[in-house]
Amino acid sequence: FNFTLVAFCIGSVLAVFVLLCVFVPLFCRDNAKRGAAIQGIYRSNFAILGTSVVMNMFGDAAAGSLASVLPVTVITFNVLAVIALSVFAPKNKKLSTADLFKTIILNIVKILHTIRI
Repeated sequence: FNFTLVAFCIGSVLAVFVLLCVFVPLFCRDNAKRGAAIQGIYRSNFAILGTSVVMNMFGDAAAGSLASVLPVTVITFNVLAVIALSVFAPKNKKLSTADLFKTIILNIVKILHTIRI
């Protein structure tokens, strides 16, 4: 487990997310579309593409580092998706703070169950 790599990946995703929360509203006038735009931009395909690139560049030795980054980053993507889609949801579909946290916890539990941690 490479804590520095995991922290760098999470920090990078969070930095992009925060920047998007600031800049997307400047360009996207429809509040209901902002959450989808933010999620569509920050959420990457690194689990699919990054695995191939890392394995080809660094070989089997990188598998451990990659395995430590993937679950944490996927959880981060999902938590941020729930936040973005909830914050920028239409008024009649906004979640309360309690429901937002409940949804985030349920998403994390589902992911952990899927990857069997």
